[in-house]
Amino acid sequence: MHIVFLVPHELPTAQDFVGPWEVLARWPDRTIQLATSRPGTLVCDTGIEVHVPLGLEDVPQPDIVVVPGGSNPYSAMADKAAIGWLREVQQGVTWFGTVCTGSAVLARAGILDGRSAATHWAFRDELASLGVDVSEERVVVAGNVITSAGITAGIDMALTMTELVHGRSYAEAVQLGLEYDPAPPTDSGTPAKATAEVLAFVRDALTASVLARNPARREDS
Repeated sequence: MHIVFLVPHELPTAQDFVGPWEVLARWPDRTIQLATSRPGTLVCDTGIEVHVPLGLEDVPQPDIVVVPGGSNPYSAMADKAAIGWLREVQQGVTWFGTVCTGSAVLARAGILDGRSAATHWAFRDELASLGVDVSEERVVVAGNVITSAGITAGIDMALTMTELVHGRSYAEAVQLGLEYDPAPPTDSGTPAKATAEVLAFVRDALTASVLARNPARREDS
């Protein structure tokens, strides 16, 4: 089983690929790799540096493709090389998975046509504008595509994929090995649970971040 993470070349979010990687790396008989349209050392949106040596030409026909998101989804959506590669390999891929805004990249490639999909709560309107039936669920399975909500939901996506490929008992074993049993000291993980003040603060911060990295969108706003 050949698994490829298609990492955005600009400001990827580390947890978007590290979390699912920790799950999928525990599959038997698998090869798992990071690839990007511009190989080299990438700087994640929190400053973590990760070396991605493989270009898209190095991974011509994966069995599974996972598309993590990042802090500049518009750059990822405009990456013609990545979009073209997804279209080329689509027919041979058994499963697609996305994390956070990675769903928009699949949408650009036409892979979400006619499917329901999840994404980060602050990006739902943008994904809907691409013609996608956007769900508020944390993980959505639509055919051979498994999409997930923001960042930490990538672990849930990978466990869902593990169950579909290897069965529930194996998925439970992976979960136990990772001791993945979230019990945060706060309860503000979704817009529905957050106070109005917290929701407004985070929404403003995310909007400011996106506009700072996309001058054209600042003009549009």
